[in-house]
Amino acid sequence: MINFITSICEYLNMASLIGNGHVSILALATRSVYEIHLKVRLLVRSEDELKRWMSEALTDKIQTLEGLLSLNTNRKMERERAHLRSEVDRLKNLADKYKRPEIKTPASAASMAADLGSTSEHKALFKMFSKLVHPSSYLINNYDNAAAQEMRAILQVHLQLYAWDALSRISGVFSVPKELMIVERRAVH
Repeated sequence: MINFITSICEYLNMASLIGNGHVSILALATRSVYEIHLKVRLLVRSEDELKRWMSEALTDKIQTLEGLLSLNTNRKMERERAHLRSEVDRLKNLADKYKRPEIKTPASAASMAADLGSTSEHKALFKMFSKLVHPSSYLINNYDNAAAQEMRAILQVHLQLYAWDALSRISGVFSVPKELMIVERRAVH
């Protein structure tokens, strides 16, 4: 769970540094913390979800290395490619040893939200996050409205809400005393 805390803090820091910079950075931070929030909610309620998450980490690393192996390079780089293939084999053997299934596709934010009974909230916000994160026609052709203060306020409020809720849930799992949570709460704002 420390990796979730670290990620949340990094996204909060990123959002705090942009000021009135490009709204897509704030949207990326908010959307990312939203997705972490969903994942944390699932993980704290089920051991099976935690096992799936661990399997997903192995699969992600394998797929990333396989992607690197598929790149065309100017040089053959056989020694480097052999090292990458060896690492892929090691990870696959590790997955087999611990009987971890290969997760071809991670759960989408929509499916996680549905599992958690948050479909309405997801529909209300995720489309907005996506339109602001990606170079959509809305973002590029209507930037003044896309980056309006009201939009930034919505993003900032939700960023804080999702961060606080995820951190509270993680703290609950590890029985962090409430006195320390007050310090964390001040740090988040």
